[in-house]
Amino acid sequence: GGGLIWWNVIGLRAGSWLELAGQMLPEMGGPATSLARILLKPERKGTTVQVVDCLYGAVEKGAEKTIRGGWMRLMGALKAYAEKATSARTTRRPPRQPRRR
Repeated sequence: GGGLIWWNVIGLRAGSWLELAGQMLPEMGGPATSLARILLKPERKGTTVQVVDCLYGAVEKGAEKTIRGGWMRLMGALKAYAEKATSARTTRRPPRQPRRR
């Protein structure tokens, strides 16, 4: 197997924000360091998610567009997952009662 650690969690306030720090390899437009903060803002009908990602180092020209696209794909997948989980939770039927004999 193989893999890559994108970020490490460096801060967390449950239900409010998540802070991440990670490295960007030359193959991905670096070498650079990424410091990201994901903010959650409760709204009337859901939650707004805001991503702030700051890069420093030798960031390749055009990397910003690729990174923005990656965040958009990730947030889109997260949104679909959260909406599916919420929908499943609200459409569950109550448990069946045992039959009397």
